[in-house]
Amino acid sequence: MAAAVHARRVGQAPCRLFVVLLREQRWDVITQDDEDQAHRWLREHADGPLRRSAAAAGAPVPDVPLSDDARFALLVPQMLRQAGWRGEPFLGVKLQDPTWTRARWAQAQAELTQWRVRQAQARRQGSGLEALADAPWTDGEDAEDG
Repeated sequence: MAAAVHARRVGQAPCRLFVVLLREQRWDVITQDDEDQAHRWLREHADGPLRRSAAAAGAPVPDVPLSDDARFALLVPQMLRQAGWRGEPFLGVKLQDPTWTRARWAQAQAELTQWRVRQAQARRQGSGLEALADAPWTDGEDAEDG
């Protein structure tokens, strides 16, 4: 199930990717988020949808689409490590696909960084941690001695 979630999340052709993941047993590319989503789907299938109040639900994580280049840049480091590549990821990509330039790689990396920041911000919103950040701490750790 986690392989299906992963294929739907990152694949342009999710069915093909799912088949490849199963045939080649590529469990290493499945993230914790993929497993968590699969667990939620299986639980909902068995028990029905989880019912909770809107306040408890928190803010949803935005489903911001990534460009093909950014999606590729997301997966490249792991794929190169698995292939035994120890050098710079861009060079590994350039060896396989000469159409990649430094500028294109930098643009994909910048988009990926922005995407990760937006994902992290969305996860923090509604998590209840904002109140902790604003709370006055009086444990004395930050107070100056005497």
